[in-house]
Amino acid sequence: MIEPATAADLDEIVYIEEACFSAPWTRKMLEAELIGNQFSSFLVAKRTEEQPPGMRLAGYVCFWVVFEELRVMNVAV
Repeated sequence: MIEPATAADLDEIVYIEEACFSAPWTRKMLEAELIGNQFSSFLVAKRTEEQPPGMRLAGYVCFWVVFEELRVMNVAV
């Protein structure tokens, strides 16, 4: 299921970010994009079952919508 991310998803977004990238965005950077940037949007892919236990997110995408452009900032699965 794909849906907008919320602050409740932040812990799992950080976990995925750190697992996928050698120079991951920090929690503070991710939180600023999720909550503090008017151009930024986050979507998360949610699993129907928690696999592994405690993990319901399979991935996310962060993007900006600026005027008539969509800029993909980060994608991780």
